[in-house]
Amino acid sequence: MRAHEFLIENKNTRKMWHVSPSRNRASILSYGLKPQAVSDRKRKPGIYMFADKFQAREWAWVEAEGYAQAEDIWEIVLPTSYILDTDTHPDLVNYNAYIGYEPIPVAQLQLIETQDVPKEGEEPPYFEKISDAEHINSNLVYQGNCTEDKIIEYIFGDVNNFTNMIEKHGNNFTIGDLVVKYNPKTDIHSFYYKKQSVSEGGGYIPKNKKEAKDPRWCMAITGDIKPGEPQRQANKLGFKTDKTGRPLVMRPDGRIKN
Repeated sequence: MRAHEFLIENKNTRKMWHVSPSRNRASILSYGLKPQAVSDRKRKPGIYMFADKFQAREWAWVEAEGYAQAEDIWEIVLPTSYILDTDTHPDLVNYNAYIGYEPIPVAQLQLIETQDVPKEGEEPPYFEKISDAEHINSNLVYQGNCTEDKIIEYIFGDVNNFTNMIEKHGNNFTIGDLVVKYNPKTDIHSFYYKKQSVSEGGGYIPKNKKEAKDPRWCMAITGDIKPGEPQRQANKLGFKTDKTGRPLVMRPDGRIKN
């Protein structure tokens, strides 16, 4: 397996978007997607796709404008254990792009929209790029945005928790080190963590007051961190933990593991 390859197994990470000239629509609806070479970019046969719908929209605009042809955007639900390779082509350096090498059947595809040839003076639907000045704020570290299921799961646990946080705190909010910013033009929430200075570093966190007084652990942490810190930080985000600070784990049937 190449260094950039990974398996798509979690259902929350299986959705991708593919851009193709509209003239290929009938063939795709009949046979699905098959690996194709891109001769003008010297690409080997593959199925090229994006993990961000807004990036796919921008790419469709670029292709429609450059080749003077309509472009279709297809939503893909990747088959279980489908292998993807990161797309490292120079034209896609700022995109969250991937390559697949196995056919994708029609049942896994849905045509969601078509980008017509742009009119003169029309602006592309730019997505939020990590290179934007806001994303490289010296006090913040960009983590991703709400179009990335893996990021939602990593920060909030699942999309329901994320939605509840928006309803509770609004589109723009800060909780602890987490900063959420909303762009109404793109309808995207971006996530950041505040950079930590060296003086805020810590080590082992005593689990209770008894450990905090134990000579072996009393100097293990800085003054701003006290026993129960994992639970307090989790509670700020609306999450529950067990008495040792570990997050609760959900079983496949939707119930919480004991």
